[in-house]
Amino acid sequence: MKYTCINKYTLCLVVLVLAISCKKDNKVQVPTLETDEATNITTNSAVCEGYIISNGNDKVSEEGICWSTKKDPTIADFKTSNLTNKGLFDITITGLSVNTIYYFRAFATNKFGTGYGSEKTFKTLTVDKKSINYDSVNDIEGNIYRTIVIGEQTWFADNLRTTKFNDGTTIPIWTQMNLIQQTAAKCTYNNTANIDTINQHGRLYNWYAINTKNICPNGWHVPSNAEWIKLRDYLIENGFNYDSTTVDNKIANSLEATYGWPKNDQDNNRTGFTAIPSGLQDDSGYFDDFSTAYWWSSSISNSDNAYFKRLNGSYNLGSGSLGKNYCLSVRCLKD
Repeated sequence: MKYTCINKYTLCLVVLVLAISCKKDNKVQVPTLETDEATNITTNSAVCEGYIISNGNDKVSEEGICWSTKKDPTIADFKTSNLTNKGLFDITITGLSVNTIYYFRAFATNKFGTGYGSEKTFKTLTVDKKSINYDSVNDIEGNIYRTIVIGEQTWFADNLRTTKFNDGTTIPIWTQMNLIQQTAAKCTYNNTANIDTINQHGRLYNWYAINTKNICPNGWHVPSNAEWIKLRDYLIENGFNYDSTTVDNKIANSLEATYGWPKNDQDNNRTGFTAIPSGLQDDSGYFDDFSTAYWWSSSISNSDNAYFKRLNGSYNLGSGSLGKNYCLSVRCLKD
């Protein structure tokens, strides 16, 4: 009986040791991997490579690259899986922000858990502003405006500042009579006569000046609301959002100049549109919102109001409608 008891005790101890040993092995039986350096780095993408050294003696259910702007990324952050499951993979990750440091590592998952390779880093490229090619056009007074091609459209890259319609007639200076008579008018912010300020910010015009259809140089026109939307959609679909995604309206930085805003950013103005805040005059003659850029569209929202577009330092290109005797900036679009 003693011999039997000792053997039972020994057997129990062996089983316990084996169970503990197996439990410990379970914790470490995740795949082991290595991460290679990133290649083909652009402003919003990079190719990241990794390979599985050991599958942990179990079938790998998922493998790929995880990444984050913070150290020690995991699959709870961002990840892209390799669909071939061949153990050696290179994955292009997209939707990245310009001029940003990213941390990444290879990962693989089996029934015991997820293993990670060594952590690597890369930095996305800064937009090369030299790639923006401006042309130019003159108005009837000889004022010169930069122009820029964006998608299928050609835009002014400066606010209109003419004092004359393209038939040579003078645009009247805004007074309260314009509100009563509903006639075309112009002004400058705070009625400034400083030529440098006017050259930089342009003049402001009420919508009745827009509706004459001859405020822009010949061959150009004030864009309709639909044409503004076409610009917006093109920029979203082609990765001009600040985070390089292709959903939602986050294109403001790509339109805003690298100067003139409360928070200037070297990565602004990827489109060459060069928007700067120039404010507005309301229909009582009060000037406001010099921290915001407003532009008329040629489209009305109802008998009293017309559509406009706006940039105010947020992520999106905003829109709305205002009374037709407000005075806003104008950007011309090529016919």
